[in-house]
Amino acid sequence: LHHIPVHYANEYCDWVDFNAFKGVIVVGEIFPSKLVDKLDAFAQNGGKVALIGNAGSILLEDPESRNYLADVLADCDDVRAYPAMSEPVPEPGPVSWDVNFMFNQQELDEILDWFGYERQIDLTDSGFVCELRTKGDERYVAVLRRWPGWYKQGINIQENVDDYGKENVTVKLYGLDPAIDYT
Repeated sequence: LHHIPVHYANEYCDWVDFNAFKGVIVVGEIFPSKLVDKLDAFAQNGGKVALIGNAGSILLEDPESRNYLADVLADCDDVRAYPAMSEPVPEPGPVSWDVNFMFNQQELDEILDWFGYERQIDLTDSGFVCELRTKGDERYVAVLRRWPGWYKQGINIQENVDDYGKENVTVKLYGLDPAIDYT
């Protein structure tokens, strides 16, 4: 999801300027008041906030609090609550390259549509992730297997081929100018 201008807010992101994003997907149970205040200001000013599961339900400064963030944001029109992730949490230990994190694709697409995000790039196989990069007028797409042993996919290329083989995946790009030859 590195190519999607949406922020995943957790308890460690009170330094992030949410105004740079179309929406904020909020995960994590315990939030400090500074972050709650930032999310409230973002939502009060028309920013879209997706609360996932029990996101922000406990205020760090008040461990006995419950549903704290949802209560603070209750009067905001651009806040939606979603159930906890539908995909099961992976077992402890090494994570398989094909595990789904947080959402299945349909759930994530529904949230992104609500945010008003127009997808620029997509893949046809969930076993891969992609990153969209720009340099001047040029755009590059990196396609990587989904976490086959942390950052191993960016190094030790032959080891990845030996371990996982080669596969084809279709990259779909949206919003391209038909007057430009991209080949």
